[in-house]
Amino acid sequence: MKLFENRSKTKIIEYYSWFSQNVDSLLSKSKAILKRNDLDFSIQEIDEFGGNVLKLINNGLSDEDEYDLINVFIAYYGKAWMHYFGGSWYYSTKKSEMGYGFPQIIEYGPLEENWVAINPLDYYTYTLIRDGKPLSRIISRELDYYISSDITNYKRS
Repeated sequence: MKLFENRSKTKIIEYYSWFSQNVDSLLSKSKAILKRNDLDFSIQEIDEFGGNVLKLINNGLSDEDEYDLINVFIAYYGKAWMHYFGGSWYYSTKKSEMGYGFPQIIEYGPLEENWVAINPLDYYTYTLIRDGKPLSRIISRELDYYISSDITNYKRS
């Protein structure tokens, strides 16, 4: 993504600091995208958010507006994931790690399960732009798996 290319480690660390300090204001912007006063992160709301973001993308955005939208998206989808599965934000400064340069979610799901870092930007790029499938599909698939496996404690605190 051109907006994020060629950033130095110093710029990435500055971005992480900015993002962590602005998650709440980014979530307020997601409320505006949804035209709601509160967020409940229901499956319906997640899909509505995804649809509204896709409409904004399809209407055309300046680079600055797209950068803002990406940050709102990362904050919203990250918090939606954490709503269901727990976890915490992770900011990698190692170029060898997947998701380097972007906020990720780690330590989620049942304690006995291993996890891979979730990079919300992947869902912006692939789910919305490339295939247009419902944004909630990965969260729904995880929930269905836990329910069908009789796992009730799937939210790590």
